[in-house]
Amino acid sequence: MDIAILGASGRVGKFLIEEVLQSERDQLVACYVSDDSAHLGQSIAGSELRYQSLSELPGQRSDVLIDFSTPVATMAGLDDLELRTKALVVGTTGLNTQQEARLQLASQQLPVMISANFAESFEPFVAACRNISAAYPQHVPELEETYHDRKKATPSGTSLRIRREILDARRIAGGTDDIEIPINVIREGDVIGQHQFRLDLGSTKFEIGFEVDSLASFARGALQAGRWVRDRSAGSYTPNDVFASKHGNN
Repeated sequence: MDIAILGASGRVGKFLIEEVLQSERDQLVACYVSDDSAHLGQSIAGSELRYQSLSELPGQRSDVLIDFSTPVATMAGLDDLELRTKALVVGTTGLNTQQEARLQLASQQLPVMISANFAESFEPFVAACRNISAAYPQHVPELEETYHDRKKATPSGTSLRIRREILDARRIAGGTDDIEIPINVIREGDVIGQHQFRLDLGSTKFEIGFEVDSLASFARGALQAGRWVRDRSAGSYTPNDVFASKHGNN
């Protein structure tokens, strides 16, 4: 699979480059960085391939463009998108409503997968939170997240998604809608990402957690998502579609 990376010099982008270069089934065909990046024009791992600006079209159209950049760069990457790639995977966070709408518009032209969390095995964790909440819809769970101290002290897109999934599962199971699921936000050190789900039944308690130890997990998860979405028809997808297809729920 031919892969291009947007945000190639970023925290996850660097791991994506390593994963693709080490893969026997994938080939790196383009690495995009900002116009003012110190990496612009530099060789990638001693190869002929160089970091390039979005103002340049690649010499080869990729099967998948994987984006871990910024909302502004994500929007710029949509220009001439069909000339750049056959499918798009977006892990950029912080998109506003208008930017999300533009991505949905792009999904009418090619397959687009969007998620705030591409970490490996994250979907089974979300499924477990849903299942427990559905089994005990009269009890209110609580969530906790811990990230590095440079991240805003507001609930992440990941926690907000888990809360939406829990509320949906409770509603289907007959739980009340007028509840507030608390999200405890912790920021400390260089923690990459930790999430906790707790449900107190009185005499017993559920507590399950999910922790990312390396940014490589996001890179691997996005790469797996790219392999899945490349063969899909135009449309908007999430990692849960990948999980569901593998477990016979599609």
